Amino acid sequence: MDAKNLNLLKEEKTQILLLAWDRLAKIQHFSCNAKSKECTRKGKALVSVTKKGTHVLIFHEKGTWFGKQEMNFNNIFRWTLDLNTGVISLEHLRYNSPVFLVNLTPLNNHLLISLQPHVCRKDMYTGKMHLKSDGVHLHWSIMGPKKSEEIDSYYFF
Repeated sequence: MDAKNLNLLKEEKTQILLLAWDRLAKIQHFSCNAKSKECTRKGKALVSVTKKGTHVLIFHEKGTWFGKQEMNFNNIFRWTLDLNTGVISLEHLRYNSPVFLVNLTPLNNHLLISLQPHVCRKDMYTGKMHLKSDGVHLHWSIMGPKKSEEIDSYYFF
């Protein structure tokens, strides 16, 4: 492949990343379906987005999990756009200490995929972000010796 084609690919990736970033910046709501061997649960939340410069978004999620028991939750996530490396990174901010989750890179016009799995103890987390007209759909697959879980998170305007 010649240099011109590589630049075109980078330009296409940049456009997809910017489209995803634009959608993330507008998010206001969250709904989630989680399925594991043990249970199925659903969650809903309001999302407040704070911009920290042009390449960092902070999501403050405040909602409720519904399942065997109803449980309120609060989460804080940091999204970071890096056009130089062609990724959007996601971190969970626990007690103001970031826990890296995933680097997402464009696969096609509507799909970003994790570059590599996130490993937490013996569990592997992989993620995919589908771009939708009203937000994004983040799909997680968690596999390990004691885990087999699928999480579908819908972030929408």
